[in-house]
Amino acid sequence: MLILTIETSCDETSIAIGEIKNQRIELLSHVVSSQIKLHARWGGVVPTLAAREHQKNLPLVFESACQKAGFKSSKMAQAKIDLIGVTQGPGLIPALWTGVNFAKQLSRDWQKPLIPVNHLEAHIYSAWTKSLPQQFSLTDNPFPLLALLVSGGHTLLIKMKKHLQYEILGETLDDAVGEAFDKVARILGLGYPGGAALSRLARKGEPDFSFSLPLQKNPALNFSFSGLKTAVLYKALSFLPKSNSKSIFNQKPKPDLNLPLTRKQKQDLAKAFEDVAVESLLSQTKKALARHSFKTALLGGGVSANHLLRKRWSEELFLISSRLKVNWPPFELTGDNAAMLIPVVYFKWQKISQEKRKVFFQNWQTLEAKADLSL
Repeated sequence: MLILTIETSCDETSIAIGEIKNQRIELLSHVVSSQIKLHARWGGVVPTLAAREHQKNLPLVFESACQKAGFKSSKMAQAKIDLIGVTQGPGLIPALWTGVNFAKQLSRDWQKPLIPVNHLEAHIYSAWTKSLPQQFSLTDNPFPLLALLVSGGHTLLIKMKKHLQYEILGETLDDAVGEAFDKVARILGLGYPGGAALSRLARKGEPDFSFSLPLQKNPALNFSFSGLKTAVLYKALSFLPKSNSKSIFNQKPKPDLNLPLTRKQKQDLAKAFEDVAVESLLSQTKKALARHSFKTALLGGGVSANHLLRKRWSEELFLISSRLKVNWPPFELTGDNAAMLIPVVYFKWQKISQEKRKVFFQNWQTLEAKADLSL
């Protein structure tokens, strides 16, 4: 079975083609076209601009993905591809529609089933996608499974008893962790997106101060990062003369504050922030593992690329139980990409009866993008 998937939820135009072989997913091609440089000047993604770029990039990315998969023409791809998958949401609605419309056109022209995918579940299933030692096979039973999903738009603790079944145990009450990383990066003048730059800066930090752990005494499994972000801002301002602080608050909003901080001050602020942000994620995960019985702890989402988080995830969770399987995605599948949709498409196709599969053949007429789609 060959599956083609399309992802345009934000500012990455991506198409992947995978083959189901020996109960694993073998990637035949995986193409990602990024718009990061285009949106950096605005300090964030501009939805209409992202949609315009997707429309321009999709035909080129599609052609590249087909060629890399070994198809000399689209007719050859049509003959071989069995299923088409596309990100339906959540995401930026103008961006989502470009991918959905492209997939609908392809489904109609090729007369192939079209299967919608939730962007959040795709991040969870990235661990089924790549041929690495910790990759799940399609017949593995890692359940019950605890997934920590961390990205620019979401911070969720999710319980899965079986494939495609999700129960949210905890979520952010304000900013997502990835959003907090980017906002703190702006305070430090690191540009957008600044999460990776902040993490690199933090490795050289040696702060003589620390920030409070959010929701430390709250028994719930939720997260909060807005207060931590504000604490970083006020600590940064405390390094400056009071006259400078007043003038900064009177400035018009800009992507970066460009505070006159020394390199050492920036390193220390980055380190103190990252330590608490990662500790918050690990603390709530450990709390969930103590309250419920899990066979697997899985990390996913863009922030799962963070060096400190991956290090502590791999080292500390192994100590909780020798029987707990700890997993995380390869670096190339932590960001938005089409490859992570492939296992979701496969399991959705396998789950539904032969009779009900007919709805997938009709989706080219009815499928709609949904910006606020939930698990």
